[in-house]
Amino acid sequence: MESILDQALAAGLPHRRLMGHYRSRHETLIAFSNSKYYDNALVTYPSSDTKESAVTLQRVEGVYAKGTGRNNPVEARAVVKEVVRRLKHSKLGQLSLGIVTLNTEQQRTIEDLLDDARRRYPEIEEHFVATDEHDPVFVKNLESVQGDERDVIIFSLAYGPTEPNGKTMSMNFGPLNKQGGERRLNVAITRATTEVIVFSSFDSSMIDLSRTSSTAVEHLKHYLEFAERGPTALAEQATAAYGVDQFDIDFEQAVAWALRDLGWQVQTQIGVSKFRVDLGVVHP
Repeated sequence: MESILDQALAAGLPHRRLMGHYRSRHETLIAFSNSKYYDNALVTYPSSDTKESAVTLQRVEGVYAKGTGRNNPVEARAVVKEVVRRLKHSKLGQLSLGIVTLNTEQQRTIEDLLDDARRRYPEIEEHFVATDEHDPVFVKNLESVQGDERDVIIFSLAYGPTEPNGKTMSMNFGPLNKQGGERRLNVAITRATTEVIVFSSFDSSMIDLSRTSSTAVEHLKHYLEFAERGPTALAEQATAAYGVDQFDIDFEQAVAWALRDLGWQVQTQIGVSKFRVDLGVVHP
């Protein structure tokens, strides 16, 4: 079955949606899914971390090997280089890490390169062994990552132009083109508690929606825009951008301006979902 949940609903089982979100330590990690899949109904809380977004894009000049390969070695090497850098870092190495790929071929390519890296840098081997204090590094594809959670998720898209510096590409993104592909995408982008890094060999502008009817591919384009530009790429941010004063009542406005008169930098309505902090004072 494509979805056990859909079958349960069709059978008339009682339906109760869970509205509280616990995983994301930065609100932007769930903001896209909240907008696209949950009707902005999830109760989420703005983070005290002042960075605009915990979802970032690493653009790679990779080439997708169509046919038997169905992988992107250049992108895979960039992913493994970043993984090794993080695992060897004294602070970043304390964060658990997972790698998600769009297809099994890219998964195997990264696994092979990681095996080489583990032999070359034996000091990172401890990160691949499960302990009571630490979850091991995993490499999984879109079909098998359900239920996993790590501090940092690296998302390797693999697909892209089939020649260096290509400006066009196929609109075939493997499992995303299947029925329910948007559910698979939603699972993949909500595995992280702290940070998501998207490795891609193409920009969002290269996804031509006139050449595909896939909902998941449309959502991938929008997610790339989100990774490129941050929360302002979301539709609900069009009229509520950061830095624009929005007050619910006159009392809030009076407090905000009194604090500003004291020299503090004050932002209003902090957050990207329905639950927002009225006023936030920026730490100097």
